[in-house]
Amino acid sequence: MNEAPLVSFETVDNIAVGRVCAASVLDAVNVTQFGNEVLEYVKSKSGINLMLDFANVDYLSSAVLTELLRVNQAIQNAGGNLRLCGLKNDVRKVFE
Repeated sequence: MNEAPLVSFETVDNIAVGRVCAASVLDAVNVTQFGNEVLEYVKSKSGINLMLDFANVDYLSSAVLTELLRVNQAIQNAGGNLRLCGLKNDVRKVFE
């Protein structure tokens, strides 16, 4: 896969921050890539505290919830925590 990464990662005050940067829309087309990128990052970091920043995302499908559940399970199994931030109103509705 030669696609541009959907998520960029950096560490800020012992918290890993993953910014969804390459897509304003997360849907069935790129949801697997999103999940795989985050899981790949998480697998190398035991006890990671990850904050995913969705500020650049205008729309996401419910399929993203399945990927986030997989990511959350992997993080919890490694002794860490997942948090979300930057959810716009339309994106927040998918979670509600």
